[in-house]
Amino acid sequence: MAPAAAVGFDLDGTLFDHEGAARAAIADFVTHRDWPVADDTPDRWMALERMHFGDYANGLIGFQEQRRRRMADLVQALGIDADPSGIDGLFEDYFAHYRENWAAYPDAIPALDLLADRGLALGVLTNGQHELQTRKLERLGILDRFDVMLAASELPEFKPHAAAFDALCRALGVGASEVVFVGDDLEADVAGASAAGLRAVWIDRDAAGGAPDGVTVVASLVELAT
Repeated sequence: MAPAAAVGFDLDGTLFDHEGAARAAIADFVTHRDWPVADDTPDRWMALERMHFGDYANGLIGFQEQRRRRMADLVQALGIDADPSGIDGLFEDYFAHYRENWAAYPDAIPALDLLADRGLALGVLTNGQHELQTRKLERLGILDRFDVMLAASELPEFKPHAAAFDALCRALGVGASEVVFVGDDLEADVAGASAAGLRAVWIDRDAAGGAPDGVTVVASLVELAT
């Protein structure tokens, strides 16, 4: 097998600790508003995100609507009497807490340094909204580390569709077999990249296990880089 010429990354859950930021933010948001706090509120919030963002990724609803539905469902679950016209404002309040908790995983920057030293082209392919994901990379101080930054909001298809990965390869100027793609989602990142002909790597920071046979698994991005 020829040496890799480029490495592509998912963003949320791979370089950027989205779940850590979201869990901290929803706890801060609920506490700040003096709403009833339950131990499972962060779990409930993440489940609502998976459901409604999934509908967005499948083209069933718009980006703002998936935000609106996540907050409306949480409000209902907590038994809060909220004016439906104020749901967008509630989400913006949550988002302010979310933004305060933005952070890269500790292994992200060391891994990017190692890969850059090896002369590999680097790219990001995310299912998120382009402006938001760019702001995250800027906030983390790593936007300029990447030769390519693609978000599904500006592409014909979301991951795991091959068209998303094809767009990444074209933007990087290399063939699919020359690209290693790493992500935390076994379907969107690993299965999608593999089906498109890229060399897929699953990052399993929590040692959850369960990767299909033949899938390359790493516990950290530094492990990938070395």
